[in-house]
Amino acid sequence: MNKKSFIFKITISILLVVYLIFLISWERLIAIIRNTNYTILLLVIPFILILYIIRAVKWGIILKAVGIRIKILKRCKIILMGIFYSLFTPAKAGELTRVFFIPEKKSKTIPTVIWDKILDGLALLSLSICVSLLFFRDVRIFIIIIAMTFLIFIALFFLINKKVTVIIAKLFKISEDYRREYFESISASYTTLWDLLLEL
Repeated sequence: MNKKSFIFKITISILLVVYLIFLISWERLIAIIRNTNYTILLLVIPFILILYIIRAVKWGIILKAVGIRIKILKRCKIILMGIFYSLFTPAKAGELTRVFFIPEKKSKTIPTVIWDKILDGLALLSLSICVSLLFFRDVRIFIIIIAMTFLIFIALFFLINKKVTVIIAKLFKISEDYRREYFESISASYTTLWDLLLEL
């Protein structure tokens, strides 16, 4: 990591922390701390740790598909930093900042984060369908689920469709080499995930 990049990341982090401090309602925060059931909190912590380990393993499989190997502890650290930045961005877009903590080219790393978030979306969608079928009979919930499904597939189409991506790349004057590496990474990630799905 070069000096300029390090200073930039530290500056952004400090600004975001300052913003968060001014954004917080301290009275409400103190009330939440006082009313917290710490027994339940302590019981939940191990499950949270397991969740992030699973996320790190999942992302590691995708990274490995494009030839990138990162130790699981570092992957956990990067995921947590991405979650921190996502607190300040719509639709958790801040998780894309993960790619700035990996030395490889962004054309290779961005698709891995995209596939990771798509899998998260599909998992959330599957759970939503199961819960709604078991506990709810509200038509509005099914409409929301259908809308979520539609949005996920639309996003997937824009991300992996070569013609659409080339048009966007030309608008932003992205080089042909960058585009090629991006599609190679997208393709490798997709193939690995599909193979894993077939093995289940």
